[in-house]
Amino acid sequence: MRLIKNITLLTACTCIGLGTVTFTGSITLAHSTLSEPSVSDVQLQLVRHYLIPDALCAAGVASSSIDEVVIAAADAIEEEWDDLTAAESALRAQQVTVGTLKKQIAAGDADSQALAEFAQAETDLAAAQAAYDTQLAVIDTAFLAQMTSAEQNAFLKIRENQSRGVPMQYMVLDQTEEEWLDLRRALAEIRTSEAPSTEATQTVQGYDANYAVSLAKTHLSSSQAAVKAAYDAMVASLD
Repeated sequence: MRLIKNITLLTACTCIGLGTVTFTGSITLAHSTLSEPSVSDVQLQLVRHYLIPDALCAAGVASSSIDEVVIAAADAIEEEWDDLTAAESALRAQQVTVGTLKKQIAAGDADSQALAEFAQAETDLAAAQAAYDTQLAVIDTAFLAQMTSAEQNAFLKIRENQSRGVPMQYMVLDQTEEEWLDLRRALAEIRTSEAPSTEATQTVQGYDANYAVSLAKTHLSSSQAAVKAAYDAMVASLD
């Protein structure tokens, strides 16, 4: 990361006989920022982007590729840190503004000016969300470039479905809300019932036979431990 790049630059200057050089401030070979994220900041952003071992493993990312993915993400987070945090702060502030105006309107205390301010605040909130999403997309682009097309598609689908309440291998699916509900019900019945119904059993068996689900399950059963070990080692090295 940037500290390594700084040391490399200083060493190069010494080797070519420039004598003793005193640097003021941060001198880097990468994009300059006014501030830098802490290791915990980077780790939090990795989780926010759902760059976690099981998601990467289920998507088919091999343990040998984990370093490249994590480094690309960490570098992008560092390089975009000022813009990212500014966009996030603006979004949070605008959310507070909209929330405050909503309460005022709900309480019946809003006059025509307040209603106009609310309409403008919602427009500003949409713009702030778009600006924040743009910053997140920059980081996405960096680490997704380290994956194959198939890995990218699987990872993005898994991340999209992370709140579905199903095991990781099923998150690769593209389904309607009703289909997700049916799957959750069947899985819950099999998990909690001593004698699950034929319908629940056949439902889960049908999903397990899906190629994408089967492939994700295979990745997890064969590579989960290795991917986690590689991920943990890479994240620990960010210190």
